[in-house]
Amino acid sequence: MCLRTLLERVDSKHSDSCFTPEGCPGCKELLVRALYWAGLIHDLGKVVLDCAFSSVYSGVRDAVLDEQMSYARAEEALLGFSHSLAGGYLAKHWRLGEDVVEAAVCHHDLALARRHVKLTSAVYLADWVCSGLGFGSTGELEKNAPDDPMLQTAYWKLGLTPQAGTMLMALGQKELKYAQAVVDAVYKGMNS
Repeated sequence: MCLRTLLERVDSKHSDSCFTPEGCPGCKELLVRALYWAGLIHDLGKVVLDCAFSSVYSGVRDAVLDEQMSYARAEEALLGFSHSLAGGYLAKHWRLGEDVVEAAVCHHDLALARRHVKLTSAVYLADWVCSGLGFGSTGELEKNAPDDPMLQTAYWKLGLTPQAGTMLMALGQKELKYAQAVVDAVYKGMNS
């Protein structure tokens, strides 16, 4: 499920008021672009680090699975930097915009976000929902708790309540079931 779908389904008027300045033609399209790219690349640093430092990164995976650490904590401990920084570097190199760069770099620590706090909070929230549903999981056993202070900060920055998280989980689960049905049908069609 994409970040854009999650946010559009919460309440489009509310989402618009959170992100789009009044009287700004084209701002919604810019927001959708930023949400799309930030959601798409926020964990790209994991892939890049695994490819570039495969022997060291296997230790990161081991720490995640054996010691139940988050990827960010294991990467910091073993590499001295995280996938968030690597993903932000790529976003900057690819000129995806400072909003996307900040969301990629700060999506695990909202306190680091300075100019694009709402976008970064939206990426954090979507990541939290997907992780909670086990979608796109890379083996992390450390789960975000509903009372996580950073989750509460994301709600606050986005003007949402914790009930929105429950609603997003339910919508996410429904979207995942639909996506799985589509994938199953395509797979069946390819193999018949």
